[in-house]
Amino acid sequence: MAYAALVSLEQTIDQILNHDQYSTSPQEKQLIISLDKYVISLQAFLEDFPEKGSNLEGRIRDVSTAAEDIIECFMLEQIRSSYECNKQARFKLEPDLNKVAKKMESVVADAVEIKNIMIKDEQLGNSYITSSSSGVAPTGKVDMVGFDDDLMKIKERLIGQSSQLQFLSIVGMGGIGKTTLAKNAYDDQLIQEHFQIRAWVHKAKGAEEGNKSRKLSGEAKIAEKGNKPRAERSKPSGEAKKAEKGDKQAEAEPSKQDDESKLETSESNEEMAERVYKTLIGRRYIIVMDDMWSTEVLDNVKRLFPDDSNGSRIMLTRLSDVAAYADSSIPPYEMQLMDEDQSWNLFRHKVFTPPELEIIGREIATSCRGLPLAVVVIAGVLSTTSKSPDLWGDISKNINSASSKDERLEKILSLSFNLLPHRLRPCLLYMGAFPEYYRIRVSELIRLWIAEGFLKHPNGSCKSLEEGAEEYLEDLVRRNLILVTEMKCNGKIKSCRLHDMVRDTCIRLLEKENNLRHVTENSRTDVPLSMRSILRFEDIDGPFEHFRLLRILHVPKFKYRLELPPRKVLTLFQLRYLAFTCHWIPAAIANFQNLQTLVIVSHANLPSSIWKMPQLRHLIFSGYLPYPEEATHDALENLQTLKECGLVGCNLSRRFLKAIGTLPNLEVLKLINCSLRLLHWEVRGGEFPQLKYLLIDEVEFKTLVTEDSSVLPRLKCLRLHNCIDLEEISDDIGEIPTLELIEVKDCGLAVYDWAKRVEEEQQSYGNDTLQVRCNW
Repeated sequence: MAYAALVSLEQTIDQILNHDQYSTSPQEKQLIISLDKYVISLQAFLEDFPEKGSNLEGRIRDVSTAAEDIIECFMLEQIRSSYECNKQARFKLEPDLNKVAKKMESVVADAVEIKNIMIKDEQLGNSYITSSSSGVAPTGKVDMVGFDDDLMKIKERLIGQSSQLQFLSIVGMGGIGKTTLAKNAYDDQLIQEHFQIRAWVHKAKGAEEGNKSRKLSGEAKIAEKGNKPRAERSKPSGEAKKAEKGDKQAEAEPSKQDDESKLETSESNEEMAERVYKTLIGRRYIIVMDDMWSTEVLDNVKRLFPDDSNGSRIMLTRLSDVAAYADSSIPPYEMQLMDEDQSWNLFRHKVFTPPELEIIGREIATSCRGLPLAVVVIAGVLSTTSKSPDLWGDISKNINSASSKDERLEKILSLSFNLLPHRLRPCLLYMGAFPEYYRIRVSELIRLWIAEGFLKHPNGSCKSLEEGAEEYLEDLVRRNLILVTEMKCNGKIKSCRLHDMVRDTCIRLLEKENNLRHVTENSRTDVPLSMRSILRFEDIDGPFEHFRLLRILHVPKFKYRLELPPRKVLTLFQLRYLAFTCHWIPAAIANFQNLQTLVIVSHANLPSSIWKMPQLRHLIFSGYLPYPEEATHDALENLQTLKECGLVGCNLSRRFLKAIGTLPNLEVLKLINCSLRLLHWEVRGGEFPQLKYLLIDEVEFKTLVTEDSSVLPRLKCLRLHNCIDLEEISDDIGEIPTLELIEVKDCGLAVYDWAKRVEEEQQSYGNDTLQVRCNW
């Protein structure tokens, strides 16, 4: 985390030097500038010599965080004194910062000495890490090199002759590929056609039965809808859709689970269990319960599964204890370790191996002792390094020095982390803060990375921080350290997670670093007042105001009445990211001048002062967003950084949409369950200049028109869902040159006819880029 600490400190230095609200003496300013030079020097050292910086990392991290604490306390004191006009700042910057600067100067001197030694030894050009190509490996069917026989045997069991409900268990040691095998069987075309309902449920240790029922209900409904034969579908009329609106909304609810603003359901566990049972009864279904830990929980959920003697199956992945308990009459399917040839085939499938490295490559593959996870991770490491016989030989010796399979895998995972570029290390470790098997939304992860200060502002590049973060994520995927769970329509990653053993390694490395600046579900120590982040995914007790340097408050399930007297605003002044449940937001929230992301996981009305927040980049909530009280231009100047806006349950006026359309950097706009006054939306030239993604879901309006095809000049994805009343759409929208996807779902006949007409017209022009998807 040394590199991340340097990047964060650099951002804080930029903030104090380049903002008028902070005043420093000439001596203090010169001291900060000197400190900035040290920071830049150490960043360059870690970037140029990643394999030689480990001896200094602890010192770099400690001195950087100490310097940042001092500067942020000084900034906070300055803000306090500006609010309390009759008081002067009591905090003196120079004495404490001068001590830290001397320590950093010492670290820089040691780094220069190491660099000079390397130059003398002519090792400067032998960096192991090389750049990698862009792009992400496709997801969906996961590679099953060496396991074709296993897949065939599992499929035979799933569609075998027994008509009774059966529990099929896949067992084996951690990292052997139980989930991968189950996923390939689950996604197999034959399995999809054989079963009417499919559902996949992850089971993390400690999860409650009610959560499992809720998850299962949502997955079953989605799979059932996706498996419905095309012949049984028909285009809906507007009147028919209105009549079915209540039922449709209940069915569509699980598919909106990615919308951070959706409300929590009040359905009880018993009601949810009954709904699951009614969904499954009379249908042939397959349920995958991934990583089932507890026999007690298994007993509780068995009652959800009706046995109609139609060949339904429950597939479990876990160690043999739970598997044997599930169904003693059917032996579990035990996965075996790969042999040497299978290991080698998987290895060379993951990393190009030139002829001169084939012998060493085989040795490395064999040293993984047949464990697929070990082969995949070490291949991911080698795919991003130089093809050096010495390096590959050293890695082979390192792995073979382990005495057991568990120790061997631990070495491989630790080695993969140590060979990561410094910029990627904190991003990977941070993912260990999420619960086990948590499906991490990439949009959420990127916002957290940025708020933590992990990303540098690219010099001389037009890339945004979000685009840089996406590249970081894709790099980690290429190294086989992150599992992609879902892709977007544009080919980018929508959600991901960590393998449980990779996650365990991240947690272990975080504990080893003794990093007490983040509180998560895994935290076991007392919380220091200098803490920077709170990430909790279950209920948590407040308040949080005494953490005066807090940057991240991600507590989506924490119900809190936000009252912001001046003292409380001052103590949370450094807050950059806020996600919580709240039904009333006071006007004083605008005093969070550093807030970049605001996520309100409930229905709430925002004050007009929200337009006065200069750093806000992402706004996601359900409720009312008022038109700015001041002149439109002045108000929107404050929100010029806003890149993503999600509105749920809002009453939208033309005036308001026009104001939103003038936001210069808005790229993502999601309108869900909203109503449009006068039922007419006309997008005019100059509005939404950067908009790339537009979702209109269950919005009451009749027409969507544009002046011409030059409107929405960067739009890539248009999704129209549940727009029952929509009757007219401009054909010009289909001619937008950047448009890649039009998706229509559960709309009236006029919308389907428009989409079909656009598709045929664009195909006649030779436009093969535009995809049109219609689901009804």
